Amino acid sequence: MTTFTNYTTTPGQRWDSVAYAALNDPYGYQAIIEANPQYRETLEFSAAVVLRIPEVTTATQANTQLLPPWRR
Repeated sequence: MTTFTNYTTTPGQRWDSVAYAALNDPYGYQAIIEANPQYRETLEFSAAVVLRIPEVTTATQANTQLLPPWRR
């Protein structure tokens, strides 16, 4: 079972910046899009949009250690 937290956007944020702010990983946006399908067509968020952020598992965190430093 996946657990979620809420994240409130600021004006001008994109999926990658939300992922970086919420998960510390700008490439983690796909999981956030899947958790928020009603916003999948959004390119840039306005202020105060509440998104569900899936919890990052240790397996996912371990996989990022295999990436080169510029991709972490």
